[in-house]
Formats: sequence, C-alpha cells, structure tokens
Amino acid sequence: MLLGTTTTRLDFDPAAAEASRRIVADTLTSWGLDRAVETAKSCTSELVTDALRHGRSPLHLLIRHWTDCVQVLVIDGSEGHDGASELGPYGETTVRRRIVHALVGNWSVDSGPAGTAAWFDLETLPRAR
Repeated sequence: MLLGTTTTRLDFDPAAAEASRRIVADTLTSWGLDRAVETAKSCTSELVTDALRHGRSPLHLLIRHWTDCVQVLVIDGSEGHDGASELGPYGETTVRRRIVHALVGNWSVDSGPAGTAAWFDLETLPRAR
C-alpha cells in the first residue's frame, strides 16, 4: 500500500545532487524513517549524478513510501542513456552502480519515450534477528 509520495523538479546542474540529498533526508524524516536516511541519501546522490552525466533535462526526483519500503526514482528527459555509461573503461560495472547495488540491492534503470528512470527500493521493515 502506498503511504506517501513526493515529487520535486530539480535544476539540471551539479547542485541537484546536494538538493536531492536534502529533499530525501527531509522527506524520510517527516515519514518517521530516520534509519533509512543515510543510505537513501547516498544512493539518490549517485543516481542524480549519473543522470546529470548521461541524461538531459528535465530532472525529477520521485519518492514513494510503501508499506515495506521506500522507492526513490530519478527521472531525466533522455529516451535512453548511452549503453557505454553502464560500464567503466574496462567493461566493469561503474563505481556509482556498485555503490547503489551494495547499499540497496534492488535497483534498475528503465528507459522509454518519456525519459529514463533510475530507481532503487530501500526496505524499511525491521529486520528479524
């Protein structure tokens, strides 16, 4: 069940990464999800930076609070990022994508005529001991 949502248009410039971290922190804190803030800020910043490097304007940040997770989407105006952006210079996964994968596990990039959305899900339920 969807418990909350917020959408923000970001300026398409390097300051968007910092703005996205602040928005995520404020939003998750207002939803009582303080424990998820640092991981969400780190992953959001990586996705925004990737969009700035490989996408184009407009740039939007969408945050959804589901019953068991927070989903963050970074949507840019490109129909698809260059496939080379998915790999580093030696064919390896980029550091940016390795960071997101290590922190949240469930993430992806989807492209279509309306833009490219990079997203991740961050579990918010307490973990069993």
